[in-house]
Amino acid sequence: MAILISKFQDFQQPEMMQLSQRLETQWLQLRNAIAMERQKRILRGDFTPVTAVGGSLNVFGHFDNNTSLPMVLEYPIPNTPNTKDKWSFSAGSGNGGRDQYIFKSSLGDVIFEVVNGKFECDIALTSNTK
Repeated sequence: MAILISKFQDFQQPEMMQLSQRLETQWLQLRNAIAMERQKRILRGDFTPVTAVGGSLNVFGHFDNNTSLPMVLEYPIPNTPNTKDKWSFSAGSGNGGRDQYIFKSSLGDVIFEVVNGKFECDIALTSNTK
């Protein structure tokens, strides 16, 4: 993720810097929410990992895309496919059939997956990275 954030920060235009800061903030919020949910599950004696952080309606909605589980973020982020500077969701299109969470931007698309209970960037499928 540091590579992607620095890639966005290479641009000096205020709108690109703002986009970079927004993406980094959302990414940190998601990582924190997943870690907290994992800890809560362990305290309840449930050792199942987080497998998803949303679905086709809301990119970041309920954990494991299950409405009986808590919300990932306080306010869900709606799925807006093919829209620049917005998040979208793609079911089962990632490595091993994992769901993908895609941030489309003017600088290139950034693709994330939940891997072993962690929100990770898929560098191989992310455009405009070095």
